[in-house]
Amino acid sequence: MERNVIYYGVPDAQPEPIALRAGPLELAYQAGDLRYIRLGTREIVSRIYFALRDADWGTAPNTIERHTIELGSRGFRIAHSAHSRLGDADVAWHAEISGAPDGTITYRVTGRAKRTFLSNRVGLCLLHPASLAGARCRVVHGDGSEEEGRFPERIAPHQPFLDIAAISCELTDGIWASSEFKGDTFEMEDQRNWTDASFKTYPRPLALPYPFEMHSGERFEQTVTLRLQGVSAVAATCAAPDATLHVGVAAHGEGVLPPIGLQMGAEPPCQSAVIERLRALEAGHLRVALAPETDEGTLTCWAQMARAVDAPLELALLDGGAATADRAAEWLAREQLSVTRVLLCASPGCDATSLLACSRRTLETVAPNATFWVGTDGDFVDLNRERPQATGATGVFYSLNPQVHAFDNASLVESLPVQAETVLSARALYPDLSVAVTPITLRPRGAIAADPRQPSLFAAGWMLGSIAALARCGVSALTYGEIAGPRGTMSRDGAPYALYHLLLWLAGWRGARVCSIEVSDLLRLQGLALQRNGERCIVLANMGGKPMVIKTQGIGAAARVQWLDERCVVDTRWQGPTAPAPLKVGAGQAEIELLPYGLARIESSAP
Repeated sequence: MERNVIYYGVPDAQPEPIALRAGPLELAYQAGDLRYIRLGTREIVSRIYFALRDADWGTAPNTIERHTIELGSRGFRIAHSAHSRLGDADVAWHAEISGAPDGTITYRVTGRAKRTFLSNRVGLCLLHPASLAGARCRVVHGDGSEEEGRFPERIAPHQPFLDIAAISCELTDGIWASSEFKGDTFEMEDQRNWTDASFKTYPRPLALPYPFEMHSGERFEQTVTLRLQGVSAVAATCAAPDATLHVGVAAHGEGVLPPIGLQMGAEPPCQSAVIERLRALEAGHLRVALAPETDEGTLTCWAQMARAVDAPLELALLDGGAATADRAAEWLAREQLSVTRVLLCASPGCDATSLLACSRRTLETVAPNATFWVGTDGDFVDLNRERPQATGATGVFYSLNPQVHAFDNASLVESLPVQAETVLSARALYPDLSVAVTPITLRPRGAIAADPRQPSLFAAGWMLGSIAALARCGVSALTYGEIAGPRGTMSRDGAPYALYHLLLWLAGWRGARVCSIEVSDLLRLQGLALQRNGERCIVLANMGGKPMVIKTQGIGAAARVQWLDERCVVDTRWQGPTAPAPLKVGAGQAEIELLPYGLARIESSAP
């Protein structure tokens, strides 16, 4: 197996970022985008990029055909020609990007449609980082009027600002960063609804009809300009990334590790090898989604799998109708299955209180130990906008995936802390109820093809970061992916993927206290620390393509370490982590090395 396939699922190398400076600002140019624009250590803009969306909100890949880059000590100039194509949606465009010594950055794009097609969006987007939540801002509208406000603290269900000609955000007292937009009418949405780590300002208001028609040969031009106010042009100092990362684990806890389950698809594999490996995971539950079109053969397979691994069901009723509840009751009575949760998917405008009462009456006899939850089979945005009544429910639920808007590795890692923000916002909406996130998938479930990263080390590291973020904020239950297949934890014949071994590491730690953990760079390293009965488990994941040395504090005596990395693949199959090896610990601290995208588990006594 090629090394890059082991790392992140495809043989192609990841595009390398090019470091840039514009006076006091530092940033990177990568694959046509400007990323991580920082003043010192403060990120002020996460990304500026060109986006073409088709009539179904599919995102066309941007292909850079040629570019020129001029770098100076205090500025830069970049020009590139590109095309973006997805089905009939097809545009050619040219970008001119510059950075000046006073910190002004300009991204100008001109282009034309190469054919007539329907589109939902064409143009430049700017992402402000989620770290600006609560920060003061000033908006200049198209008519010149001004509005004072703040970036939303909790996730906003709808656009926080409309008709944006410019928006300025306060970084510190007297220091502001202003973003100006020309060529269309722009507005902002809170992308944390989909776990993106950003507030996105984009062209063409959603209040206008869409999709709209782009005619063959039609031209467009847009410009985004970033300016600083109250900042000296002297370059701010931002230390280069430390080759050694630091992890600190505290004794106090932040919740417990919740039950972690897997979902069964329409055709769950029932091979003995799959069942044997699934038993070893000690899954907290198996999620099934019952819809009117679910056939009897599928129900039989689900029952066989649940009995084979002795796991309770998390039963999602997708249409919430009485007929589906009646069918579920008949199936459960016939198969004598255990149910831990019933998830009632509330459609927009439905009476969720009546739905809950009706479903409980129908199912409580055949599922006496089940709790009843109200929510959505869709993303958090659906719960945030619809806000169904949940009186009498145990909790609320929603699903998530990190690839609604962005698909690169870095964007997926950026999304991990935002998963916790969705839980905090759900709690603000339903302060007396528990929260479950189910299911969590790497790619949207409606996607035709599975994500090639699913079997890779990157997927295991991403899952670790997701579990850590959600467990720390006290979710009641989590469901990940499918059992087996291209969207699962193993192949359909039972060959484990890297993330299977991560789940195996965590098996048996359900209910353990999640310890507070401090990681010096969450874009490069993810970590989870657990403690129970005088024992501690720390799992770390390198999220990048370079080896790293990690100094970890909070390790007790008799420490042993295992690695899961490229050394664990023979031919095309994962052979399991390395054997546990003694780890030298001094004054509660140890130093370990992680290979690219590698993971490590440290087990010790609690210090």
